[in-house]
Amino acid sequence: MIASIGISCVDSATTVITVNQSPIINVNVSATSLYASDSVFINFTTSGLIPRATYFWDFCDGNTSSSSSFFYNSWDTIGTDLCVCAQINNNNGCTDTDCESGIIVTDDLGFDEINGNQISFFPNPSQGDIRPM
Repeated sequence: MIASIGISCVDSATTVITVNQSPIINVNVSATSLYASDSVFINFTTSGLIPRATYFWDFCDGNTSSSSSFFYNSWDTIGTDLCVCAQINNNNGCTDTDCESGIIVTDDLGFDEINGNQISFFPNPSQGDIRPM
């Protein structure tokens, strides 16, 4: 900046202005349809200047996380439009948020309940359809 009063009195000053780049986060869910309690891989990509970034994850079912690395998550709540949202915050107060929505979680039809029981099929070997007795 240069200031002057008339022709003979001129002065100048210099100041540095820092413009912080906003971070960018993109969430990727490996499968958007899964059974309740099954795990799905969640990864993300980031760009921008993110020294000492912090993360906040919201799984749209009341569960949250602050993981800063790739991870697995499972939903116990059955629903047709669940989501995962991530917010990245850099140490300069800049943030970005991204969500992956439309995640479908269905009931596993009780398979976990019979998983530990012994199941027999007849006839064995089969020559066609196997039907419950």
